[in-house]
Amino acid sequence: MQLASFEFITPNYFTTATQYAVSSGALTQPEAEAYFNLRNYLIQGTLATPVMGIVTTAIVAIFTRRTKKIEVGERELSHAEAMAD
Repeated sequence: MQLASFEFITPNYFTTATQYAVSSGALTQPEAEAYFNLRNYLIQGTLATPVMGIVTTAIVAIFTRRTKKIEVGERELSHAEAMAD
């Protein structure tokens, strides 16, 4: 998907991004060329995607976590209470 985006949708992206980074003083020409290229973006995407998936999963898990209820006789206990007895 990234390859199609950079080759067909915005083919001048890396050139334009490099020129802007240099003209704004954020990077030198060699630094900008090393950072703004297809190989670097593919590596970043390959590494960042699983990391962001794990982070998102952890956040969702925190908000959707439920306490197990265990029935003991006539009263209902949480899992922690049942293990303490």
